[in-house]
Amino acid sequence: MPNNEGDSIQVSAAEPRVRIKEVVTIWILFFINLFNYIDRYIVAGALDELMKEFHLSFFQGGLLTTAFIVSYMILSPLFGFLGDRYKRSWLIAIGLFLWALSTFLCSIANKYWQIVLLRALVGIGEASYAALAPTIIADLIPVSQRTFYLSFFYIGTPIGGALGYIIGGGVSDSWGWRWSFRVTPPLVILLGIASIIMVQDPERGGADNIRGDSLGTYSQEIRASRNPVHQLAVEAWTLLKTKTFLYSTLGFSCLAFTIGSLTQWIPVYVVKASAIAGTPYENSELGRIEVSGKVHPETRPADKWDGNAAHLSQLVPRHCSRALQHQLLLGVHRTNSAVCLHWLGP
Repeated sequence: MPNNEGDSIQVSAAEPRVRIKEVVTIWILFFINLFNYIDRYIVAGALDELMKEFHLSFFQGGLLTTAFIVSYMILSPLFGFLGDRYKRSWLIAIGLFLWALSTFLCSIANKYWQIVLLRALVGIGEASYAALAPTIIADLIPVSQRTFYLSFFYIGTPIGGALGYIIGGGVSDSWGWRWSFRVTPPLVILLGIASIIMVQDPERGGADNIRGDSLGTYSQEIRASRNPVHQLAVEAWTLLKTKTFLYSTLGFSCLAFTIGSLTQWIPVYVVKASAIAGTPYENSELGRIEVSGKVHPETRPADKWDGNAAHLSQLVPRHCSRALQHQLLLGVHRTNSAVCLHWLGP
């Protein structure tokens, strides 16, 4: 269809094929996402040991994740703002290095407030990739294949969460909770180096074959803006006026609230349920209420819990290491979610 006079936008009929360089970039971003969620759920897997060593209440235990989420939430828009003005692969790498350093320092922290502060810094580091990685994929991959590659990228979310429970609980049980925070940093540093060397930073809308003033000068105008704060306010106001964005954000916030609370505290519930059912863990776990294999009567909840406890205690194999039982239950669930996501994604 011919363009109107003065319309300089042209879209070519043939879409470019995905090349090896694009595939390498997506694999690197996938592993960054994977290790992000491994690191995020390590805290839930090792929470029992943390709470016992620092004598934490449930509120204080929950604050370890809250500190991460708050900084993650606040800094994600900032990294999106910076991504329009600077090289995205470098911003991701800087965030990864901060993330790796903060996670490692958690393993040598001696005070509770230090871990809270460091988890907040981890949120800053992870916000860099979370805001920028999907935009890189969108600018690299043609529309006809974009959903498939984005679904592949997001498979790292449930798989990483499952591995986080297993690694956090298993390593904490075998070598102590401090070693749980030493698993991911070396690999995250390698991913940061790979981001600098191999991750591409394509032009905005490059995979859509759009040419002309519409996108051709967009990045230049943003970078040339003399008042970035005003520009940020204008962009934020534009989003707030977009009903689709508001409803989608509200819905996802409700989902994150529910899933976040479940993933943080269901391991605690499973541990307690096992003890209530008369099959307490052999190794020390959060909320263990047994001495010499017997549950204290004064700490035993009402009988209405017994059915749930007995049911949960039978969900995991008896021969399995009991220190890993609740991590495996959650891990299998999240891995099944990953398979469904990848199958339905394209």
